[in-house]
Amino acid sequence: MYDLINTFDPETGKFYLENTPEARKEFLSRYAYANTDWFKVLFRNSLVQDHSISISSGTKNSNSYSSISYMNDNGWSLADKVQRLTANLRNNYNITDKLTVGILLNGSVRKQDAPGTVGRVSNVVNGGYERDFDINPFSYAINTSRALTPYDENGNLEFFTRNYADFNILHELRNNKIKISVVDVKARVDLKYDILPGLIWDFLGAARYVKSNREHEIHESSNMAEAYRAADNSTMRKNNKFLYTDPNNPEAEPQVVLPYGGFYNTYDDIMTNFDIRNSISYSKELGKHTFSVFGGQQIKYADRQRKSVTGNGYQYDKGGTVMQDFRYFKQMIENNYYNFSMGTTRDRFVAFYLNADYVFDKKYVLAVTGRYDGSNAMGRKRSARWFPTWTIGGKWNAGEEQVIKDVPWISELGLRVSYGLTGSMAPYANSSVVYLGTVSNRARGEEFESYIDLDALENSELTWEKSYSFNAGIDLNLFKNRIRFSFDVWQRKNFDLIDNIKVSGIGGKTRKYANYADMKSSGIDVSLTGRPIVFKDFEWISTLSLGTNNTDITRAEYKPRIVDMIRSDGGNLQGYPVNSLFSLQYVKLSEEGIPEFINENGEVSSNVYLQSTNLGYLKYEGTIDPKVTGGFSNTL
Repeated sequence: MYDLINTFDPETGKFYLENTPEARKEFLSRYAYANTDWFKVLFRNSLVQDHSISISSGTKNSNSYSSISYMNDNGWSLADKVQRLTANLRNNYNITDKLTVGILLNGSVRKQDAPGTVGRVSNVVNGGYERDFDINPFSYAINTSRALTPYDENGNLEFFTRNYADFNILHELRNNKIKISVVDVKARVDLKYDILPGLIWDFLGAARYVKSNREHEIHESSNMAEAYRAADNSTMRKNNKFLYTDPNNPEAEPQVVLPYGGFYNTYDDIMTNFDIRNSISYSKELGKHTFSVFGGQQIKYADRQRKSVTGNGYQYDKGGTVMQDFRYFKQMIENNYYNFSMGTTRDRFVAFYLNADYVFDKKYVLAVTGRYDGSNAMGRKRSARWFPTWTIGGKWNAGEEQVIKDVPWISELGLRVSYGLTGSMAPYANSSVVYLGTVSNRARGEEFESYIDLDALENSELTWEKSYSFNAGIDLNLFKNRIRFSFDVWQRKNFDLIDNIKVSGIGGKTRKYANYADMKSSGIDVSLTGRPIVFKDFEWISTLSLGTNNTDITRAEYKPRIVDMIRSDGGNLQGYPVNSLFSLQYVKLSEEGIPEFINENGEVSSNVYLQSTNLGYLKYEGTIDPKVTGGFSNTL
């Protein structure tokens, strides 16, 4: 309305909108009565197609299976779409009476479209999140006023203002999008050789290659590109953060660094993985006694590479011609950003394992399992990098007892119990000190210099996360397996859990990954499955499941900040469950209408220092993880 009032029409000799109460009311009445359903505008009923063809063939000594499938999902929103092509080839050969070989090839290609939204950034001052150019359809539908309209009275796209530039969500989704492509290829070889009766050697060799490419296409007419050119007047130039102010001339007005074109940003993730396993198994029956032993080793190798390139000045509407301004790169460098990056990670893993089972009279089962794992993700010390685990369990097949066999409606009854020590790796690795080469952050280009940054202190004792686990259960099948019931009760004691904690600062860093936390958890799992209708060509299976999960952090040497505990995804604090949700205690509105809370000092105030570690006045709201879960499913 402001633009129309101040724009003169030379053909009529008048302004496009008269500056009178009647004219303004008539103009605004359209928006006053608008009630746009943004979900209806941005979302749609999705059609999913899935087509496949498979062929199987075989002889006495060989068999093969091949298949190809295509999936197309139009997506729920106007910005989403997925296509996938998958192919499989599997062959098994009986080379001799003792040797069999299996070969598996699997490949898939996926193409996906997504809205061109950039990542969010956490604001530790106010506890919220910020995101520039958010065009996620779901977020937009929730947060946008229904007084705005996607089309004008003539059915054309209607533009409003965002980031000092024209914006229409439908136009933006067409001109600001992300294209994702993933190529995943796997190959596997299986060998099985019967050395002696009951003694078998198995070999598995697998390789996998995955390349994921993400192209962010931001066209020149998009709001994101136009925001870098929004400098129509002094007010825009003063407040538009996407313009550039030369630090060598701070009194000069901000300048446009993207005069032409848009952006073309690419991100590549590449993984190469190898997995080799050898195992030997032996089983023997001696009357009522059955023995079986299984042992082997595994080696895993994975290299990952991530690289990105940020391109500017790409003109999509002019044949892809690139028109760049040197000041754009100068602005990026002065903000310590660079238009390309590359990093690699290397994972190495070795395991040795042994399992022994003993069965007496098909009724009593005793099982013992042991593993010895090593990973370069742990500390440098041998005691930290290598970790032995074990489990011992037993089962009583009570259904094999004669007194149970005499009950015709009991098909199976089993009681089992197990206890053991297990371990898991966390995605952190600084077994030695980590140095990174970087560039100093200076206001002027001539002051830049390369330097070595201490990124992480050495933690040679960083070791596996561990857990003592106990489980007891019962399995019951009734009426010739028409009803199946299972009940489990479990308890875990987790210790040496890893997280980033605050340290004294000696050595040059104030934070460090360490095994500093303990936790205990317990729960019950119940499952009931029924087959009400069973015919020759038709079956109805119905399953009801229920589970409980209770956790309690028993030790946590790191004391978090208020901002860490009031996040929507929860935080961790000693004496509370995992992912606990806390909030500031609201008191009232001030005379000026400003919300007031109990701050970190226990005082009623509208200002809270979110960096404080004094959590005594926070209100515990519960855990974001459900304590009770369940499901009900039917299969026809």
